[in-house]
Amino acid sequence: MKLSKRLMAAAALVRDGGHIVDVGTDHAYLPIKLISEGRVCSAIACDIGKGPLENAAKNVARYSLEKKIDLRLGNGLEKVVAHEVDDIIICGMGGELIAEIIEACSWTKSEDKRYILQPMTAADDLRKYLCESGFKVEKELLVKDAGRLYVVMRAVYDGICREPDLCYLYTGTVTAEQEYGREYLQKQLSRVNKHIQSL
Repeated sequence: MKLSKRLMAAAALVRDGGHIVDVGTDHAYLPIKLISEGRVCSAIACDIGKGPLENAAKNVARYSLEKKIDLRLGNGLEKVVAHEVDDIIICGMGGELIAEIIEACSWTKSEDKRYILQPMTAADDLRKYLCESGFKVEKELLVKDAGRLYVVMRAVYDGICREPDLCYLYTGTVTAEQEYGREYLQKQLSRVNKHIQSL
């Protein structure tokens, strides 16, 4: 199972030996990869669409992982119970939608959970939500996939609500020293300058 670079970055942030849920799993590539490599013990693969979940079922059967990967049709985390998972993976959605999925679930604000999040857009909105809702971003990775830069973050709930400054919303924990860091920061600076010019 070969993953895209952005999903590989997400996989790198998952804790070993635990139980995961992949929200919006699509083809279930990420759970299959993590289970096949022995990285995690079990996985729940969720999707809101019947078509994507049918594709996921075919892939799970192809790798004979029906006993390790549980497929569930539902919106966000509505079909998942807190004790079933350790790491929650939400990739390939807009930052605002990711925030809505986390907020809509009653058990997400728990210190033993880890969140691996890969917003396709609006990473600044997602950072704002996490800060103001008691989540701490532990780490952010940058990856370039098909010529586009993506940020992948790992967050944990610590109950401390923070008031982020504008600089943090645009840059997060990214530094110029990390791979693609300078390029990402330059891109964000361009966004700020365009916003300033439009005022």
